[in-house]
Amino acid sequence: MKYFKIIILTIFALPLVAFAAESGFLDSLNCITDGDCQLVDVATGFILLTKLLLGAMGAVALLYFVIGGFQWMTSQGNQEKVRKGQQTMTNTVIALFIAFTSYLLLNFFVNDILDVKSDYQIGAVADQCDGKSDETPCNVIAGSTAINPYVCWHEECVTKCEVKAEMNPIEGLPNFESWKCYNVLDLSLLPAISEYYEKNLCPGDEHYICVMMNPLDDLPVIPGI
Repeated sequence: MKYFKIIILTIFALPLVAFAAESGFLDSLNCITDGDCQLVDVATGFILLTKLLLGAMGAVALLYFVIGGFQWMTSQGNQEKVRKGQQTMTNTVIALFIAFTSYLLLNFFVNDILDVKSDYQIGAVADQCDGKSDETPCNVIAGSTAINPYVCWHEECVTKCEVKAEMNPIEGLPNFESWKCYNVLDLSLLPAISEYYEKNLCPGDEHYICVMMNPLDDLPVIPGI
């Protein structure tokens, strides 16, 4: 059907949207850099991509609606141009309805059925840190005895490792880059002195350690890990 053109155009326009963004949606996945992606990372990437798609679809639909309105306004009584303009606007509304319905279904499946962490949920759920002071715990899982690596920072829910990076900048690296969560496969390789790493600041199991990064090659300062 004609209104699916909007959806198809959105898919083709997605690389342009990603290029225009400050960072790609995969940049939020630490596993991309260490090459140890798990199923949960794939699911997280899918959720982030869905957010980007929904935003791109809305932008493309608005463009189509404006084009339809322009065709109608400049028809000068030409019934064929009036019909085309009205049809374009109608198809756009139908496509928006499909997108909105998909949004609601994804919202229910991801947020309620999968119960993912709030940083990756569909919708405006990051408001948990609005008005909260820095280092207030967020993403708290009720009943969990594990150490929570998430805190509010400048009204955003981030990892404690990201906070450490901003508070301990390294010349040559931007904020949130001087320390990163890194998957240390062999914990025995960590030096006894923890000057270059700190535990319990990253999500995941004990192998995910917050480590100092080298500004020259964007690799951990600790060799071999």
